[in-house]
Amino acid sequence: MQISPSSVDTPDKLKSVKEDCDKAPAGRAKDAAMRHYLAAKAAQHAGHDGECNRKLDSARHALAQA
Repeated sequence: MQISPSSVDTPDKLKSVKEDCDKAPAGRAKDAAMRHYLAAKAAQHAGHDGECNRKLDSARHALAQA
């Protein structure tokens, strides 16, 4: 079984986005980021690393809108 580079980085990216969400001020941007983060966590749990990474990118984008 070959491990893709994106699957190695996914747990670190999840941790990083979670930390960013925790530090963000309360509001719509944080709520949107947390929704994307939770969807990313579910996608990772289901083994869909590509979808997980897309959701994490969406979470970061939501936080940037704050």
